[in-house]
Amino acid sequence: MSLSVLRHVELSTEERVAFLKLTAAKRRGEGEEEEIPSESPSEAEEQVAEVALAPDRVAAWEAAEEFLLTVTDGGFGKRSSAYEYRVTNRGGQGFANITLSRRTGSAVVATLPVRPGDDVMLMTDAGRLIRVPADQVRITGRTAMGVTLFRLDAEEHVTAVFPVLEAVADDDDPDDSSAPDVESSDNG
Repeated sequence: MSLSVLRHVELSTEERVAFLKLTAAKRRGEGEEEEIPSESPSEAEEQVAEVALAPDRVAAWEAAEEFLLTVTDGGFGKRSSAYEYRVTNRGGQGFANITLSRRTGSAVVATLPVRPGDDVMLMTDAGRLIRVPADQVRITGRTAMGVTLFRLDAEEHVTAVFPVLEAVADDDDPDDSSAPDVESSDNG
């Protein structure tokens, strides 16, 4: 199990809701389908006043925005803005992360932060693997059910999700000792 720490940005409830609506509208304008962020019943009851956001603050929030990839054991997944998850204090009741059903799965396997260009590997209990570019997973609201990431056989479940870590070549070291030396020989 790994621990990920997200950057915290101070936003009021009104600013958070206005920012999420603005970014959802921008994504829909770019042709990417996105569900409007859905609030839980307790949050929906709390009416939030519309606020005007300064363009410089919106740009700063967009630059700091992080996305969480959630994957279920049924092979479904989604990306959501970390701003969708409010900060709770000790003793909080928690909040819904993804809609689980017979179709989507019975449990969340992983929720991890992803950045542009990241890939993740999904592994099943049958030993199958698939590499998924995180950028290709649709951005949806926090409680949405997501999209199919991995088509599973009957009685097969996703058991692990982990980020793909690419090896970075050290350009300063011309003698890369980690690469095996291959010599060509002519036996002619």
